[in-house]
Amino acid sequence: MNYWAYLRGGKKAAAEPAPEPAPVLEYASWELVPPSVWVWPNFRPRELACKGTGRIRLQRKAVGALQDLRHKIGKPMLITSAYRSAEHNARVGGAPNSRHMFGDAFDVVMEDHDPVAFETAAREAGFRGFGYYPESTPPFMHIDMGPARKWGTPFPKKDIDNG
Repeated sequence: MNYWAYLRGGKKAAAEPAPEPAPVLEYASWELVPPSVWVWPNFRPRELACKGTGRIRLQRKAVGALQDLRHKIGKPMLITSAYRSAEHNARVGGAPNSRHMFGDAFDVVMEDHDPVAFETAAREAGFRGFGYYPESTPPFMHIDMGPARKWGTPFPKKDIDNG
């Protein structure tokens, strides 16, 4: 019951639950994202916005999984590509239906990470799509929310030195 009904009927007004945030966070520029809606402490709108246009369109669930992944691995991640506008995706030669355009994909530099442990943690966080780019400069892994698939040459497993 709302406040006006309460005044008319003399009944106690029921507390209304706060509305759920939209599943997609979308702004014409990363600079327009209000601090009150950005709830991921280890990332900034600018680093996840389109590198070509500055626009931002992110699936909240995907950024939540990215934040969860950050906690699982316990160290920073360098994101080289997150959301891409269709125009920017075409300019960089992205796949026609790239998950980057849907706001649920991230390219993460692997130089400071064990790729095998990173992929395991990413799967635990909810990522399902994996692309491997060990020969790129810098080497990186693409992760997205799905569908489940893999492409590219997997990273070589690192030898563990016990001595």
